[in-house]
Amino acid sequence: FRAREMPTKICSTRSSPFISIEEDDMVARYDQEYFGPANVVSNRPFNKFKRLNYFEVQVMEGLGENISIGLLKYGDTSSFLSEIYYSYNGENGWLYRNSDWDYQPWGPLFGTGDRIGCGFDRENNKIFFTKNAELLGAPFSLDDFATAEFYPCVSLNYNGQVVRL
Repeated sequence: FRAREMPTKICSTRSSPFISIEEDDMVARYDQEYFGPANVVSNRPFNKFKRLNYFEVQVMEGLGENISIGLLKYGDTSSFLSEIYYSYNGENGWLYRNSDWDYQPWGPLFGTGDRIGCGFDRENNKIFFTKNAELLGAPFSLDDFATAEFYPCVSLNYNGQVVRL
């Protein structure tokens, strides 16, 4: 029995073609004139056997600040335009679940210079978010973590936005 490894970098084959991946797969840049969500997906899903899973990105260039961080459910990873299954948006501080139509106001805004994290606590079945190393809370329960795979994901929306793992 071998436990799966944690996500360590950006996966170019799962990420949007509108994203340039640089610096040993650690930096993602939205570099097309296309407007709309372009997902940056990790190379591996969260590890089902670890009690705590976590990833974070630093927003290097926010440009419009409409950046979301969260988890993309396996099966949706083949489409770079898929909605992030559970996410937290920096432009409005809202939480989104499954689609644009299931959302609620929640936390502080984030943008250029901020480090934003998303994690999963398997013991409590909760997704949590951080901003600049401070826990913001655990707003989502994730009951299907044992049966589905969830990839860390960041959604960029504007040309010039840049994030670093």
